[in-house]
Amino acid sequence: MFSTVFLFVVGLLFFVAGILGICTNKRSLENTPLFLFPIVGAGIMFFTIMFNCKIPALKMIQDNIDSIFSTCVMLFCFCVGLALVLGSIYDKKYKTEHCTYPVEAICIDLGEDSSSMSSDSVSGHLYSPSWKYTFHEKEYIYKSNISSTITPPELGEIYTIFIDPSDPEKAWIPRYSHNGNFLFIGIIALIIGAVGGYAVLFL
Repeated sequence: MFSTVFLFVVGLLFFVAGILGICTNKRSLENTPLFLFPIVGAGIMFFTIMFNCKIPALKMIQDNIDSIFSTCVMLFCFCVGLALVLGSIYDKKYKTEHCTYPVEAICIDLGEDSSSMSSDSVSGHLYSPSWKYTFHEKEYIYKSNISSTITPPELGEIYTIFIDPSDPEKAWIPRYSHNGNFLFIGIIALIIGAVGGYAVLFL
């Protein structure tokens, strides 16, 4: 009973954390991974309920749970990988085509996450830097949508960033771009999903 409640609570926490993350962050391709949390949470809660409730409609799923679960996991990996790969390619293409105007920007905040995990063996901080710049005599502030452990810029230093002249609030800093990371993760997920799915369905 304890394990059932524990798994359901874990799923609920993932679901709630994902929803809160989606609601409190800007809607952008960079934030796509946030959607994984509510999906994973909903999946955990569904399987927890399915295994512990006598629901006739779910009997077929329960009888074939091994193959169905494996297929769902592989399909999930493939879809996530495909979304990350396509999203990364589109996001970089969009930024390189639209964010073409270079401006001098000053780093005004590192956005350091004080809740980062740290211990004797692991020590790290998450950063989401903010830059302030002027375009057509108007000041703008661009803040990274995603926190990461990438070595942050120096606070107060001047950097060249690229903005969209038709929408100056949009900016791109190639050095601190996450496209490469998401693309790599997406390719790995695609490979796992494709190979695993083939093994489940045909071997």
